[in-house]
Amino acid sequence: MGNVTSGIGAYKSILGGRLGITKDDELVLGGRVLNTGYAALGAGVPYYCDPDNGDNNLSGRTPGTAVASLVTALGLTTAEQNDAVVLIGDGNTTGTARLTAELDWAKDAVHLVGIAAPSRESQRARISHPTSAVTNFNLFKVSGSGCAFENFSLFQGVGQATTDEKLMEVTGSRNSFDGVAIMGIGATAGAARAGSYDLYLNGGGENVFRNCSIGVETIQRSAANANVRIRNRAQRNQFEDCDFVVSASSNAVLNIDADSNDALGGSTMVFKRCFMRNLLGIPSGVAQTVSITFDAANNGTIYVLDSWTQAAAWAAASARVQLANGGAAAAGGGETIDSA
Repeated sequence: MGNVTSGIGAYKSILGGRLGITKDDELVLGGRVLNTGYAALGAGVPYYCDPDNGDNNLSGRTPGTAVASLVTALGLTTAEQNDAVVLIGDGNTTGTARLTAELDWAKDAVHLVGIAAPSRESQRARISHPTSAVTNFNLFKVSGSGCAFENFSLFQGVGQATTDEKLMEVTGSRNSFDGVAIMGIGATAGAARAGSYDLYLNGGGENVFRNCSIGVETIQRSAANANVRIRNRAQRNQFEDCDFVVSASSNAVLNIDADSNDALGGSTMVFKRCFMRNLLGIPSGVAQTVSITFDAANNGTIYVLDSWTQAAAWAAASARVQLANGGAAAAGGGETIDSA
């Protein structure tokens, strides 16, 4: 924690400067005060969710009056006012916000920030299903636009054999995800199904993912499922400094699936300084054939800049995937080159 002086005055920074608290106990996000009083209009109000210690009969306006349910906390916010939900972790999985049905984050300009150690994976400001769940369901959807998501993890691993595991879908646009761990396909049954994914970009555009970890290496994937699936004109999305994590027992496992003729809708997708990571150092570990699949009729281009994959190639030679200083067994760096 440190002191910061800015245009809003002095405040104490927490989480490496991501959040701050003023002398009046107001919450600061991105250098901007969210809470300027109970009667403020358009100022942005924080609502606190403490899954382990909260009470849904309380106001949610302070950490001491936090609600227990993430659904309840979202319901307290007002769209288009820059309200924020603050998800309080307790350092353990006991502080997990447990969802029994898909949560649709449908309110524009409503933010979600986790209070926990900002580790790269498995942050303990956490969202998952009940440990007793036996039926897969899509866990988290972002249909709102202009929302900021920061420093929490999502996990899915129900293990139902008859359905795909689908963790997170984004249909909204201009959202930012910073330090979010999207950890799906966390059960062997789901890892054996080609329709499973961690993240689905379904038409949402101009979203940015920074310092995110997507996938897990604790469950081996044995089918052509993907960390990220892209469909329906998902335009100008970017990934920066992200890890795409797999443990593959089949060479068909994918990091990025853009295998549809309308995936990018005549636009682009950019990966900067990303690592496509595969746990190969185990007896059943298998190198992927490609990291990215891309429909030949797809009108658009994927750019991969200063990134690395453990697959044999980034993509098939015919794919519109362009590399600059990227590394792969079949593609050198130092210039803009084709994908294989």
